[in-house]
Amino acid sequence: MTDYDIRQCYSRSGSILFAILVLVGVSPGQDVGNRCGFSDRTTPDIRGKIAEGVQQLRPTLPLFHDSPTGRFRVHYTTNGPDAVPADDAAMDGIPDYVEECIEALELAWRLEVDTLGYLAPPGDRGAGGSDALDVYLRNLSKAGPGGSSYYGLTSLDVKVASTPTEKFTSWIELDNDFSESDRDARGNVSFATFGIDALRVTCAHEFHHTIQSGRYGVARMNRSLYELTSTWMEIRAWPAIRDWAAYTARLLETPEAWPLSGESANTGYIWGWFGNALSSAHPNILRTMWELIATDMPTTTALVEACKTHSTTLGTIFCSSLQWLYRTGSRGAGNPLLPAAELLPEIRFFSDRPVEAPTTTEIGRLIGFEVRAVRLFVPSSSSRPPVSVGVMVCDADEAEYAKQGSGPDGRYRIELTNAPSGSDMRIDGTQWGLHVESAYCSHVEGAQTVSLSEPYPQPLSLQQTRRVYIPMTNEPIGTRITLSLLTLGGGALQSYSTTVVLDDDRIVAPFDLEGDLPPGTYLVRSESSYSTMLHKVILQR
Repeated sequence: MTDYDIRQCYSRSGSILFAILVLVGVSPGQDVGNRCGFSDRTTPDIRGKIAEGVQQLRPTLPLFHDSPTGRFRVHYTTNGPDAVPADDAAMDGIPDYVEECIEALELAWRLEVDTLGYLAPPGDRGAGGSDALDVYLRNLSKAGPGGSSYYGLTSLDVKVASTPTEKFTSWIELDNDFSESDRDARGNVSFATFGIDALRVTCAHEFHHTIQSGRYGVARMNRSLYELTSTWMEIRAWPAIRDWAAYTARLLETPEAWPLSGESANTGYIWGWFGNALSSAHPNILRTMWELIATDMPTTTALVEACKTHSTTLGTIFCSSLQWLYRTGSRGAGNPLLPAAELLPEIRFFSDRPVEAPTTTEIGRLIGFEVRAVRLFVPSSSSRPPVSVGVMVCDADEAEYAKQGSGPDGRYRIELTNAPSGSDMRIDGTQWGLHVESAYCSHVEGAQTVSLSEPYPQPLSLQQTRRVYIPMTNEPIGTRITLSLLTLGGGALQSYSTTVVLDDDRIVAPFDLEGDLPPGTYLVRSESSYSTMLHKVILQR
């Protein structure tokens, strides 16, 4: 059994909750919609046709405006379904949307080429009317497969190199307005971010695709790493715009469905934040990866070797970053890798249950770089509430990942016992111990759970939220209870069945109030097989 690297940290409240992050070592995740069409426009079939002289057709738009540097030409129209918004604050005849697009493109160039040191994309030899990189503003809300939406597209144009990798000139298409009213063919909202904010991050994203295809190559393409890098460029260029968070939320909601070893474009969007982890380990890891890809090294091998070039390993970076994937939602303050992590959902636990004496065991199998979260509740050695033990497991098999594989199933075993041996990790505040088998590394942090005496928030503003948390003093986590809202005279207004949960370190039952409730003081009655209690709740508008 591998030795544990154990460190204990304390929350601001001074209470103790254990979270153990374990790496030991994919099935493709479900579809979340294509953010961009780069993968669809760079298939082997398309590359083969371009090699034969058959080019992809560019859009035809009547108007264009060149950037001051001459690096970009933005094509647009003011009429029809592709029309850009007509706003023109400067009254110079150029729509504001077009000028914002040019500014965002120029910022992307300054960041990605001038600051980060990537090679500039090749000129297109006069296609589109000049040697500038052409950008077409079109309605992309139904432009994807089956009428799905795209934020943007980067399409290959002319092949400029065959060895050591295939390289191409390209052009970009961006949505013409990123409207909140846009819907795809199935009636779904087309975008997670709208207007100029969506335009800005998409410029950073698609511009990096032109760099990838024009300077580093697309012949042996793992779509995930192409999209991961482009998504990270959004975060790097526009840290206050949180379009990436809509995709990262999917990882937190179903972590086991989205292993980093997955090859889909969606995997790259979802792990875009991991660029922060790589750049924190060394600012040039991603650029070194692309320089290795340009030598025709497979993409996943290039990432593993780039980490080694900068005196670290992918497993080490992944291990250290998982603690921050755990610290989101109510645990998210001060997260250095996931900005404003408190706005993200908390990671969903694959298993969430109390332990049973004398021994409780969790076992499972993982594929490469799959994340799985488990939480168990351990009885306190005193009359205090139980200790919450959170365990995140992952199989970090670098050798298999480098070969663009997910690796053999990695087995893990988490065992908690009330008669720990000398090799077990002791859980503070309890008589229990824990050990994990097949561990690559582990991290421990934490706090003892607490019970409250009053509901919160108090008073409850119905304009801000309709959820009130009712304290559960003697109820085990996972207990089903009934909550009833009563008048002060005892009249029943509504009833609600729910489960006792842990909100951060507080043992509570959430109550979602319904209907048009006038301000005032009410009673909430909680009923279970163990007890019945009453609490006062003050509502205000």
